[in-house]
Amino acid sequence: MKKILSTFMLILLALVLIACANAEDIDSSFDDINDRIDQIEESLEEQKEEYEQQISELQNEINDLETLVLELRVIIDAQKSKFEVDLEHLKEEYDAKLADQEADYIARLASQKALYDESLVTLESLFNASLDAQKELYDQLISNQKAEYDLALAQLEAENSADLEEQRVLYAQMLADQIITYEDMLATQAQLYVDMLQAQSDIYDAKLVSQKELYDQLILNQKAEYEQALADAISQFNEELAIQTHDFEVALSRLEQKLADLNSKLYIYEYSTFVFNQVEDSLIGTLSYELSLPNSTTLTVEGIKFTLRHPLTGEISTVNPILSVNEFEDISGEFELEVEFHGYFEMTIELTYIDSIGDQGILTFKLPVMYKVDQVNFAWLHATMPVLLFASDLLNNKYPGYTYVEIERAATYDFNKLPEKALKYPLAVSASGGNYTQTQIPNFYTNVTHGQSNKMIEWMKELYSINPNTNFKILGVDNYLNVITSSILSGIPFERLSFVIYTDGSFTTSMINSSFSTLSQFNSLYTLFENWLNGNVSGSNILAHMQSDYVLTSTKLDNFEYVVNSISGWNLEHDLMELINDELNVRVLSVSDAFGSLETIGKLDELEYLLKTRWGSEPNESMMAYFAGNPVKNLLILGTSPTGEVNAQFASFDKYLEKIVELYGNEYKIFYKGHPRYPSQPQRVQLFENNNIIVLPNSIPVETLMLLYENVYVGGYNGTSFQSSLKDQTVFLFGTQALIKGNATMKNLIETTDIFSNTVYLTVDSNGEVVVQ
Repeated sequence: MKKILSTFMLILLALVLIACANAEDIDSSFDDINDRIDQIEESLEEQKEEYEQQISELQNEINDLETLVLELRVIIDAQKSKFEVDLEHLKEEYDAKLADQEADYIARLASQKALYDESLVTLESLFNASLDAQKELYDQLISNQKAEYDLALAQLEAENSADLEEQRVLYAQMLADQIITYEDMLATQAQLYVDMLQAQSDIYDAKLVSQKELYDQLILNQKAEYEQALADAISQFNEELAIQTHDFEVALSRLEQKLADLNSKLYIYEYSTFVFNQVEDSLIGTLSYELSLPNSTTLTVEGIKFTLRHPLTGEISTVNPILSVNEFEDISGEFELEVEFHGYFEMTIELTYIDSIGDQGILTFKLPVMYKVDQVNFAWLHATMPVLLFASDLLNNKYPGYTYVEIERAATYDFNKLPEKALKYPLAVSASGGNYTQTQIPNFYTNVTHGQSNKMIEWMKELYSINPNTNFKILGVDNYLNVITSSILSGIPFERLSFVIYTDGSFTTSMINSSFSTLSQFNSLYTLFENWLNGNVSGSNILAHMQSDYVLTSTKLDNFEYVVNSISGWNLEHDLMELINDELNVRVLSVSDAFGSLETIGKLDELEYLLKTRWGSEPNESMMAYFAGNPVKNLLILGTSPTGEVNAQFASFDKYLEKIVELYGNEYKIFYKGHPRYPSQPQRVQLFENNNIIVLPNSIPVETLMLLYENVYVGGYNGTSFQSSLKDQTVFLFGTQALIKGNATMKNLIETTDIFSNTVYLTVDSNGEVVVQ
């Protein structure tokens, strides 16, 4: 790579101002074709590997499923054992909880009884203390009472009261009664305390009994609750186990069904066959298919879909790469598969099925489909003359094999009337975008220009990739040679390429006379061409521009041909003309000779259909319908571009039209035939209508009208069309004769033939009025 880049930089410095491809273009120019071959081979290998991968994945999936089935069975057994262990643990847990609860209740009862016993002892002590205090109080009261009585008695005694003894007895009795009363009160109080203590003891005993009964009941309830919970857990475990077992069994069943499905799929992949056969090198083929199903298949086939796509279309354009979809219910059969162009296609085959559990699925297969061609011709043409001459060659079967056609003025042809084996370019490659009603396709050369999109060349590479024996013939025009150069730079072996270059028309004679005169000049240019060609073919010096004057020199090689309508205006020395006539691949094909050859083989009507001058089989279903009636003669005014009308020797178009109507209106039906690129503007159309002049379709080559139909005459702005004129067919030309003779071909025709002997020249005077010369 570094060596190539270094070489390129040296060349770039040496060839200042010469258009060269950049370093990446150099690499890609010669590697792209091998890359495309590698890409096709890689695609095929990838499809094979993908198929083998699918088989391997299916086998792995089957192995995984078999392992999964065994694992599920182990899981089911393990789950059942786990449930049993869990239940045993739960039972032990409940028994332990119940024993703990019972021990807790017993401890709590013992604690309660101890508390009650302690309370009774305390209460008894309190009662005893209370009785002792009461006894002391009573004793004190008795003592006080006794002292009081003793004092009263002592006072009586002192007073020597007669009542002393009686009073003493009374006081003694009262004191004895008081003591008895206090003792009774103490006894009653003691009994009351005893009764209260007994009652409290009875209450505590009753509470203990009640508490014990409550605890016993709680134990029973807890035991019943635990037993119920255990029963519920067992029931739940059993239910879950049953559900899980059922789910596992269902899953196991589905896996076993899936395993059977996978075995069926594996069988289908291994034993199904798909075979594509192209019919010779045509665009028709047959695809035979047989889906092999095992006898005990678990799959129900719903249908099979075949989708054909052109990968290159998707790579180089936004056009939908899917070309056809075919659907069938039968699992075996054969169907015709027709495409619109040659190339490498991919067939995606989708088998839709219902599996054993009712789910829908798709099995996908990939099949390479190659429409090969041994000889293919690529025409990429502009202007009028090349399109006419090419149409003649096409109908004369000049080009064996298949011919793909693209013309800049697409509306010139009815592309639906192309002859057999002449085809439209693929939509992704065509500059027209599928619109063949255009009078001029914009960016016409982008798809055949090196360094730009170059889509046609990408397609050429694809055709060579699938068939290295393909021979390519490239058809171009001598003033724009992009398609020729790009084909040479495609990387396709040069020996597989040949070239036909058509004359643009008037440009050719001017170019030849300015570049050539002597044989020495020819040889010098041939050396330049040879160096240019060798540099491009080898990749050592890529110059992506071919000079127009190389075309004549190129015909020294066997694989170049130059098709011109005339050499009568070529002002060359005798020895060079002798070389052209005897040795070079220069083919002179005038429009009249081209049409004459078609008349000889009975194909003029096909030319009319192709050029849209005939639209039916009846005599009046052609351009002849315009020319029928009186006057018998028909005069066609030939237009030019808006800038072409501007010349000091021209009158205005309005003045010309006025003079033509004046001079020829009685003798001729007058028509206007505009330049194919320039439809008439509304203002001029109105001018024609005002003068009863019929406007003919500008897309039709006027040479067709001049040579196919009787009583057709022409006049107007000079152009290549007049070089095809018959004797006296050109009534007038705009400008002086000297101006017209500025074109070498016209000069030769005027001076050496009688074709224009009666032609008049309409020029202009100083007042802008038309003057007949």
